Amino acid sequence: MSRWLGRLRCCSFTADSKVHMAGASEARGSEECRAAFGFLLEARPDQQFDIQEIVAHDGGYVCRSILTGTLAKPWNLGGTVVEPRGPRVSFGVLDVMTCREGLIVRKEVWLDGGAMMAALM
Repeated sequence: MSRWLGRLRCCSFTADSKVHMAGASEARGSEECRAAFGFLLEARPDQQFDIQEIVAHDGGYVCRSILTGTLAKPWNLGGTVVEPRGPRVSFGVLDVMTCREGLIVRKEVWLDGGAMMAALM
């Protein structure tokens, strides 16, 4: 699984990539997007994705999964700073990948924000 995530990370951050996270300014371009995802990996170093469903189509695929992990560092969520409390939390994630010539050219990540906020607060 970690090899798969690493490949996605390498292929999906292009010069026109953008990452939107609650409480943070928009990350733009390859380097800023890698830094944003680096923070997410540091914030939940034990995170695990349990894939629920993958639907492939001609131009890419959609993957629905459950992310589970322990918050290890403070995280600013839209002006509210959530402090690490210790328990592992879970919430839904939907990845929408657009592919061209075998490479991911666009990645959109949708989080179940309500479940995430309820679990972290």
